[in-house]
Amino acid sequence: MAVYIHGQSGMGKSAFIRYFLDKLQNQEKELVILTGRCYEHEFVPYKALDSLMDSLASYLSDLTKGEKALIIPKDINALARIFPVFNQISEISEASSELLDQLNFQQLRQRAFIALRNLLIQLGKEKLLVLYVDDLQWGDSDSAILLQEILRIPNAPRLLFLASYRSEDALGSELLQILLHEDVDMLAQQQEIELKALSLEESYKLAKTLLDDMSKEQAEVIAAEAGGSPFFIGEFVRYSQQGHNFTHTTAEKMVKNDLNSLDEVIQRNIKELPETARNLLEIIAIAGQPIDRKIAKQAANIKDEDQVVVINVLRANRLVRAKASKQHYELELYHNRIKEAIVKSLASQIIESHHANLALALEELSGDDPQRLA
Repeated sequence: MAVYIHGQSGMGKSAFIRYFLDKLQNQEKELVILTGRCYEHEFVPYKALDSLMDSLASYLSDLTKGEKALIIPKDINALARIFPVFNQISEISEASSELLDQLNFQQLRQRAFIALRNLLIQLGKEKLLVLYVDDLQWGDSDSAILLQEILRIPNAPRLLFLASYRSEDALGSELLQILLHEDVDMLAQQQEIELKALSLEESYKLAKTLLDDMSKEQAEVIAAEAGGSPFFIGEFVRYSQQGHNFTHTTAEKMVKNDLNSLDEVIQRNIKELPETARNLLEIIAIAGQPIDRKIAKQAANIKDEDQVVVINVLRANRLVRAKASKQHYELELYHNRIKEAIVKSLASQIIESHHANLALALEELSGDDPQRLA
């Protein structure tokens, strides 16, 4: 089954799904959750599924040899040709793949698609399986075709495919136009859930819940200004916690002092950060996708002894989050809305400088990733 959660930016789609998955994980001990995210400025094949395949490869790596033998299909090498991350698994990298050299691209791709489908079928027989992809709207047509192969009936893998996307970007998304509107009768059952804006009363209650000692007037102004967006309410509340007041100007129109938009609230918060933290935040925003901590540190010219403090400042302000694994410690912005506000505020010369510093850091520390360097 496939479930698509959509709504305007800031409506809490990701938080809603994380809450559901956390609750599900507590109820089902045999549950396997594989997660991924699609990034607007990432340029890799099958970009909607690239990080999801990283998650799948990481899960397979932790299995015993016996467990791997039960679920890894014979054509797995074809999948590794398209997603090289699977070559990190010795049972896959050491297997013979000479026959694949004789196939053309279309034949190789078809084998890879079938291998992934069979892998998920076997995994679904052993475990309760959830695949979750955030920001699906940035996906490409190749990702849509691969997802159709996974979800096609009959005999689709036993899994729940969860995805979130921005409603405002749906019409311009190649992937969504294919996946949601073409040959849907050939796919497993799918359902769309729209997260709508909070009502004024709900917005007021959320503001008061986030900051219990907030005055009634402050909560009313925030509720009116946020336009029903939980993310906006959270940002305005945090700004209020820093000592900034929100006031009524007339009975008909309520404004936040001289602040006219959420962008300005975010930008003012960032201006109050130490310069080193601000530089690192801008580098992460310009990168447009998760970035290795070492690369970000070098691009932002941060000293080794300062990096932990700087990162903790950004995490404490809910501006970035860390993604740690055995191979990487990556940083990414807490929300796309923060990235948009940062990039919008930067002069073109600063953006060019950050791009140059990122390129130099990537060249020195990640020479095996020419696609991203380009």
